[in-house]
Amino acid sequence: MDSVNERPTWLTTVPFTNENEDAVVPTKASYRIDDVGSDQEIRAEKDLSGLAEQIQIMWEPSDTSILDESHPYETRRLTVFWTYDTATSPPTEGEGHAEYLLNVVNLKGVTTPSP
Repeated sequence: MDSVNERPTWLTTVPFTNENEDAVVPTKASYRIDDVGSDQEIRAEKDLSGLAEQIQIMWEPSDTSILDESHPYETRRLTVFWTYDTATSPPTEGEGHAEYLLNVVNLKGVTTPSP
């Protein structure tokens, strides 16, 4: 699991695979970001565009803001969902998902405006 100081931008590379771990280009994909400790939604589910076998998702400073200043760090969860056409004849729709965790370190001596 990666760790970052609070409020940076951050990139997560997401590879899209099928049930055999082969790379696929999704027909549709979306993601959301939640705080693990409080289960609070940080970013509502959002569709991804420009789909390829892998894509980078940009975390914004508002995604990595500390919710409770008494915590030394907070953990965020990026959840990605996708559908793809299988290689069967006739093709059927397959589904995939992945989760990525990111620790956000509370910089107690740094004051930043809220988003």
